[in-house]
Amino acid sequence: MKHLSLFILFICFCSCKTKELIYINGNREILVLDHSNTLKYETRNGCIGGFDRLYYIVKNDTLYIEKKTVPVGIKDVFNNGSVYGQKFKFSKDSLVNIDSRKTFYSLKIIGKREKQLTNKKLKMYVLFEGKKYKITKQNIKKSILSLIKSEDYNSITIDPEVAYNLYKIPQDYTTIQLTKK
Repeated sequence: MKHLSLFILFICFCSCKTKELIYINGNREILVLDHSNTLKYETRNGCIGGFDRLYYIVKNDTLYIEKKTVPVGIKDVFNNGSVYGQKFKFSKDSLVNIDSRKTFYSLKIIGKREKQLTNKKLKMYVLFEGKKYKITKQNIKKSILSLIKSEDYNSITIDPEVAYNLYKIPQDYTTIQLTKK
């Protein structure tokens, strides 16, 4: 996660200087659009990757990837999940492949999602010896979870509806029951 954040920060810094539009999807594929109608398609597999440059045009909010230019990097990038010859629904926030529905998100959207995940509340209850304990980010270090040896207990996730009916725990909370081994 730390490496991904640094990678995104590096790309964002580079793109701010050149005014490129950068889109990333979850499969380690990156599309970089510059203003000279050249697209850089990059794919990564571990620390090994490759990229190719393509021409693109945008008509009526649709991005058309046309002919390829000189390939650079690993051979056969185009044969392994390429975007060559494909059409995308174009916006500043995302690119959506019209045929496969594969989505590439802009760095702005990815940054917002990461911020939402880090700010997300921890919604969890632990049932231990007949009592319920609410676990939050603030009390997790001093909670029941830190007072017991986890290897001595089995944990079972309780269905939200059952937890609500038996213990009045809101259904959007995760409920875990700890039982002695």
